[in-house]
Amino acid sequence: MKRYKVVNKRKLQQIVVSVDKPLVTDEDVLWKTGWDKKDCIIEEVHTGYHTDVDDNPSHIDYLGED
Repeated sequence: MKRYKVVNKRKLQQIVVSVDKPLVTDEDVLWKTGWDKKDCIIEEVHTGYHTDVDDNPSHIDYLGED
C-alpha cells in the first residue's frame, strides 16, 4: 500500500490518500476526491510520515478505551 499527500492549490486543502494498487496513476489517487488533476500537487509519502492531525487526535478515537 502506498500513501500520497495531495495538496489542492485551488481549495487550499491537504489530504493523505492510501492506494492499494501495484501501478498507481494520478487518477487512482484522486478517484474519490472529485478534485481536478490540474489543481493538485501529488507526492508520495513514506512510512513514518507525520501530519499535524496526528498531534491532536479526535476524542472519538479514545471513547471506551481505558
